[in-house]
Amino acid sequence: MAGQHGSTEEIIAAAIIGQSLREMANAAGVSISTAQRRLRQPEVQNAIREGRRSQRAEVTGRLAALRVAALEALARLVVDPDPRVALRAASLILGNSARFDQLNDLDERIAELEADDRGRPLNTGSTEALHVEGRSDVD
Repeated sequence: MAGQHGSTEEIIAAAIIGQSLREMANAAGVSISTAQRRLRQPEVQNAIREGRRSQRAEVTGRLAALRVAALEALARLVVDPDPRVALRAASLILGNSARFDQLNDLDERIAELEADDRGRPLNTGSTEALHVEGRSDVD
């Protein structure tokens, strides 16, 4: 990436935050075709993927902190003297706790499947693994 005319780092930063191709090119001071060419480079794709992963991790951490505050607010509202407010808070708590339980269930199942799968060899991409009932999805 070093020595390229226009800032590849600017393209990467713009891609991470979801800017359009035109916005990426403008940010880097390059043409759209140059931005497209750089976006096809594996090291640029990896940098974008890593940046987005890092961004998701930061957002997840911030959301976790806000969830605690939101739950505390709902806990106060569930005992509100206005029955409509209390009912709405109770409904939100129950609805979201059911989804939370489902997500925890899925996490546990995935962890079990991954634990079961650790000893198995990885699929090497051979066509033999794609044959199902005498049919192959590979042409």
